[in-house]
Amino acid sequence: MHVFINEYSFVGQATPHNAPAIMQQLSETLDTLRHCQCGGRTMLHSTLAHQPLIGEQTLFDWLFNQRSPRLQQIKLFLIVTLRKGPFIDTVMNEINHVCDHQGTDVSSSALAGAAHLGGVLVSLAHCEMFANEDITVELYRASDEQPKDVPIKNYCEPRQARRIRRLYVPNPKHRPMKAREQESEVPFEFIKGQASQMPLDFAYLSIDDAQWEQITRFEVDPPLTEVQRLLDCAEQGGKQYYALRQEAGRDVFYEFQPDNAGGYHGYPVPEGQVPANVARTLRQRSQ
Repeated sequence: MHVFINEYSFVGQATPHNAPAIMQQLSETLDTLRHCQCGGRTMLHSTLAHQPLIGEQTLFDWLFNQRSPRLQQIKLFLIVTLRKGPFIDTVMNEINHVCDHQGTDVSSSALAGAAHLGGVLVSLAHCEMFANEDITVELYRASDEQPKDVPIKNYCEPRQARRIRRLYVPNPKHRPMKAREQESEVPFEFIKGQASQMPLDFAYLSIDDAQWEQITRFEVDPPLTEVQRLLDCAEQGGKQYYALRQEAGRDVFYEFQPDNAGGYHGYPVPEGQVPANVARTLRQRSQ
């Protein structure tokens, strides 16, 4: 998934007082989406450095003068990217298309990039034109008979971006064998109808109820575990998602099921249970 920083959302709306807070929001939103990119790129327009942030003060000038430790991550990322790209206008100028947003030609913008290449838009907070999570542009490509309305997801704060992530929530019936044996006098492998064990769930055994409540309410990012990483980049096949992981020199496939409560749980499966096109895509991505 590609992520595009919306240059049109920088309109000098910040003040010296709130600029650090809204730039921190931008940083956290980009960081949340980074886990879902899975090989996608974060792209911006070559003019973003010169967009106004506080009155006529440009984004680059404001960043250059920041000394706050909390802003060092976004400062370093933006200053490097503002100088080197990748720039979405360079990409879009090589594509035969026209893109319109509310009567304005945005053919070389981040909006056009999100519509044509697929991905999400990240806008700076307090911009009235881009305050909504759902926006639409009109895109006309050389291969189209007529313009098409293309919906784009637009995020201004990390809470919105967290909703795009599939949340891993372990199911007790797939709890790792050692943990299950500790709860029962009967070795788990002798229990009739046993469920597939999920060895990667060991990372979740220490999470308490309060932490789970925070995660399921999207108040914080989920734990940075290997199984969450697999789910973030999993390929869809029907209602399930599938991931591929190298373990001890062999391919191991994982299936993730929705739990009907907003989360997913998972377990290893034989390759034969993975849709052939999904398995092929996963192998191509792992090369």
